[in-house]
Amino acid sequence: TLPDGYEKDGSKSHQLSLYEKAQQDGCGITKEQRIRDVTEAWKQSYSPRAFVNALAARGYVLATGKRPYVLIDVYGNMNALPKLIDDRNLRTNDIRKFLANEFPPERLPSVDEVRAAAAKHREERGADTLGPDADSPRKALERKQLSTAT
Repeated sequence: TLPDGYEKDGSKSHQLSLYEKAQQDGCGITKEQRIRDVTEAWKQSYSPRAFVNALAARGYVLATGKRPYVLIDVYGNMNALPKLIDDRNLRTNDIRKFLANEFPPERLPSVDEVRAAAAKHREERGADTLGPDADSPRKALERKQLSTAT
């Protein structure tokens, strides 16, 4: 028997990769929630700076890795930015052009730098407020967002 999400039902869109499954199990945030958060930030932003600020308010940091633009969350999970924006008319090059002037990839922190900062942040906050053992990782992220908004 295959784990949940790996049954062959003819549709690959609902199946999680092993990496996505590990991310979800580790932090409690589903792929759909990530996509919804990032897409909402994209649609509400009128400039690159507003977009990056909206991502930060949702717990994501823009970084550079093997791809020019990736997002790292407070748990240290990495995702390619274009894959988290649910807009069929939007292309990767459109996102790169939008961000390139204010946030060129060579000026962004590396994935390792952001992960180290996220680990330090989690350590400072304590395991009881962030991490896979928390009662609700989603609520911990929302508490963090509320505390930075005020």
